[in-house]
Amino acid sequence: MPVRAGLLLCVLILGLFCASASRAAYYDHAAYPFAWIDPASHDRVVWTGASGGPAPACSGGSIAVDDDISEELALGFSFNFGGVAYNSVRVMTNGRLQFNNTYCYYGTQTVTPRTYTLPYANANLPRTLRIYGADLDPTLGGAAAYVSYTQQGSAPNRQFVVTWTDVPDFGNSSSRFNLQMILRENGDFVYQFGNIVNSTGGKAQSGWELSTSDYDTLAFNAIEDLQNSAVRFFRANNLADWRMEGDFTDSSGNGYNGAGVNGASTVFANDPAYASGGQNTCQYAQLDTSGGGEKRYIRLDSLTSASFNSSFTVTAWLRSNDAGASGQRILVNDDAQDGWALSLADGASGRLRLFNRNQVFSGATGGGSTSGEIFDAPAVIANNSWYFAAAAVDLYLNKATLYIYDSNGVLLANTSADFNSSIWCPTGKCTGAIALGGETLASSEGVSANFHFKGNLDEVRLWQGLLSQSYVASVLSRTRPCAAPATTTPAALNAVDVGAHAVSGQIATKTAGTAFSLDIYALNAARTAQDGLASGAVLVDLLANSATGVARDGNNCPVSGTALSVGTVTLAAGKATAAVGAVSNSWRDVRVRMRYPATGTATVIACSSDNFAVKPAYLSAIASHADWQTAGVTTPLANTGASGGVLHKAGRPFTLRVTGYNAGNVMTGNYDGSPSASTACVLPASGCVAGTLSTGAFSASAGTLTSGAASYSEVGAIAATFTDTGYASVDSDDTAASCAGYYVCASAIDIGRFVPDHFDIAANSPAFLPACGGFTYLGQPFGFGTGLGAAPDWTVIARNYTGATTRNYTGSLFKIAAGTVTGQAWSATGGTVAAVGGLPAVGVTDLGGGQASLVFGVGDPAGGGGLAFARAALTAPFDASLTLAASVADSEGVAHAGNPYLHGGIGFDDANAGTTNDAQMRFGRLRLSNAVGSEMLALPVSLSAQYWNGQGFAANTADNCTPLAAPALTFYADSADNRLASGETVPSFNATLVAGGGNLRLSAPGAGNFGYLDLAIGAATWLKYNWDGVDQGGDANLFDDNPRARAAFGKRKGSDKVIIRREIY
Repeated sequence: MPVRAGLLLCVLILGLFCASASRAAYYDHAAYPFAWIDPASHDRVVWTGASGGPAPACSGGSIAVDDDISEELALGFSFNFGGVAYNSVRVMTNGRLQFNNTYCYYGTQTVTPRTYTLPYANANLPRTLRIYGADLDPTLGGAAAYVSYTQQGSAPNRQFVVTWTDVPDFGNSSSRFNLQMILRENGDFVYQFGNIVNSTGGKAQSGWELSTSDYDTLAFNAIEDLQNSAVRFFRANNLADWRMEGDFTDSSGNGYNGAGVNGASTVFANDPAYASGGQNTCQYAQLDTSGGGEKRYIRLDSLTSASFNSSFTVTAWLRSNDAGASGQRILVNDDAQDGWALSLADGASGRLRLFNRNQVFSGATGGGSTSGEIFDAPAVIANNSWYFAAAAVDLYLNKATLYIYDSNGVLLANTSADFNSSIWCPTGKCTGAIALGGETLASSEGVSANFHFKGNLDEVRLWQGLLSQSYVASVLSRTRPCAAPATTTPAALNAVDVGAHAVSGQIATKTAGTAFSLDIYALNAARTAQDGLASGAVLVDLLANSATGVARDGNNCPVSGTALSVGTVTLAAGKATAAVGAVSNSWRDVRVRMRYPATGTATVIACSSDNFAVKPAYLSAIASHADWQTAGVTTPLANTGASGGVLHKAGRPFTLRVTGYNAGNVMTGNYDGSPSASTACVLPASGCVAGTLSTGAFSASAGTLTSGAASYSEVGAIAATFTDTGYASVDSDDTAASCAGYYVCASAIDIGRFVPDHFDIAANSPAFLPACGGFTYLGQPFGFGTGLGAAPDWTVIARNYTGATTRNYTGSLFKIAAGTVTGQAWSATGGTVAAVGGLPAVGVTDLGGGQASLVFGVGDPAGGGGLAFARAALTAPFDASLTLAASVADSEGVAHAGNPYLHGGIGFDDANAGTTNDAQMRFGRLRLSNAVGSEMLALPVSLSAQYWNGQGFAANTADNCTPLAAPALTFYADSADNRLASGETVPSFNATLVAGGGNLRLSAPGAGNFGYLDLAIGAATWLKYNWDGVDQGGDANLFDDNPRARAAFGKRKGSDKVIIRREIY
């Protein structure tokens, strides 16, 4: 619309902006899945002010089509808005639906900045819904801009849809608004925000108004932020309200009164479900006791599934005395296996369950879980405590939500799940009776004690429609004044933990040295319920025993025990709270004794139905030893360093002492428990293999446990945590199995450092390489080859005392080095063997897993190393077998028990199956023989290897290895007998002996070059011989001469050395 001069003043004068500070908020709202309904086929709205249209219907100012209104449009169903049912509605161009209201007025307040008229609350706009209150103008967008409506669906899920399609804002044809309003038959309405182009930058309201005191608007920054989103507005009607005040009357006024079955009743006590500001929820329903079997429930004859066959919410306060008992029905419409039910502990202890046997749940959030027909909340409900629970079932979104709050209103669980059918009763039957607190006796489950609530229900309310979380929280806090009844004297007494149930409540483990409180209850004579009218003084003490199993008398009191005074308490409304001072010592079994009256002769004496333990506040542990393999208390074992420090052998006994202390750090002399230990690796810090800590048997004395038979199986250091799960086990059924519960615990202590007890050694099968092919000469260096198993390789295995491998002996905890392997020596079963040079250092390798490799070498025979047998006398051939000896230890003193370790039977192997004398040692020599021949021919000179066979020297035809050097030739002066000059003959020979021969030849000197010369061959030390009987080096070794001979050319050979030759015929 055009802006008119003086409009702002007019608006102010008319009071159109006046809004009440009070908002009753009849409707709640929440985000909703966006699902745009295509309006292309819907009917177009006809504006009453349009040319050729119906008679104008606007009251207040208006402009045809721009600020205009429709006729009454039939909804096709009855829509309840604000408690009034309507069958028709009008559409106003500026984003409104109006019930029994024709007010229009102009839309724009100011152009720059763009503002709008008629903000809520406004006296002219009662009974209106506003999706967006801009000055929407259908005339600007041409045919593409229109407003439409339609009716969809079938009862009871019909809906009326109105859509603004590409409608611009007044005076700005570039703007576009796509808005959709959906009225639902159940009274909900939905706003959907499609594509929006807000060129003016203005911001209008979105909300609803029943009256100036009951309206609401949405909070948002800019309308563009709402694109492709939806908001649902809803209202839940309180269908039934059972306050449990004296009976089971429905306080909603709808007449759905209940009746108690099998003794279900209401009781008054001073432990209401909820209290605030001097008011509380007063009485509550008493259903089955912890023992069960009463089969109590509340019958609701007049309430049927037809009464709430749409989306619904149920809220209730509940307190179970056995949160682990399955099948505790809260609200049930399941007698015919066909409706909905809310129950406790069906799936697991403390879990609230919603189920419908004809639905399939899925997709639980917030810690909940689903399986077929069931939907479970997380396990947050404990015994004997009040909780507020709500179940909301949305049949439009097919979504169920469970809320659970504690008695202080703190939200403990908020979980949702989808289900498959939007029909409240998929089978169309759902004829079963509805009840509170249990299945009805008309069902097969109702006659069983297992399907009834054990404990109390209060403030149960049934809502037609959904409650939001904020509304649920507000329902939780409803209280009222409670009338005080007349008082009585107690018939029976019980003591429980503060807040626990008067009858079935228990007393959890207490801590020595820490004060605590107990609730003292007066009970009825049958001990089935609290006597909320009892008053008077009660004398309280504790009867404590250091052992369990003490017999009890008729008052449930131990026949023996130490009495620990508590004092006098005064009952009010059947309850008092006793402050118990710190109990300094620990006790395994304690009961509370109560006597009424507190003075004079007691008429009521009772001990608590539950016993409890007073445990040490903590345990303190220490490990020690006398030496590294003996238990004792001389030296603490707390070394966590990888080097140095106190050491103890793995598997050897050490001493453990565990002492109980109270919260004031005073020893608890009664402590005589049996703690167990858990361990964590401290050293090595990574890759640790966990060993076994054995504590051995403890003996107790004055609060300290001592074991001299503790052991740890591995190497390194550990953090040990000692936990006693048995000392306070009388509370195992009512106290958490944890250090905060009935376990008695110690802080972790370091124990270490553990080292191996000893080393075991496993050796390979090494073999020397024969120095000359298939044998070795005495005095000839030999060594190891490079083949498999050639050199001695000892696998050293770190062991604990029992012989198990200590696999952590590696890395920083590995302490074997070349220098800790000592006494390396070689010996042989025959002959004398020694190193040619110094023996190389042992090769040490950490193999990991508690094993090491020690590789022994003898050096390279070709480089001045190796071993050799002594060559002091002629020796017949023998097979050599050698032994290696060495002592193995580490730098911290851990050693092989049998040091030195002897590795015997080491022989020789040339890896040639054709040779059979690999280990044979031979005394050998290299021999040259004199030679005579013609100067016209080459002269052979005998050069051969020989060995001593025990009788004499024989040709060593096995020698194919000895290298030969050129012989030294000595020529003599020219004379009549000697015309042979240097250079007239030269030698030729094999580079290496072949089959023991050198094939030495001197070339023919030629005619006239007769004469002679001497030859000498440089032989290896092991092939030299005593050719001259002279000790050349003065070292007592006569076998020090190279072989030599004379060769003559042009000379006759001379006679053979033959004594007699005879021919035999």
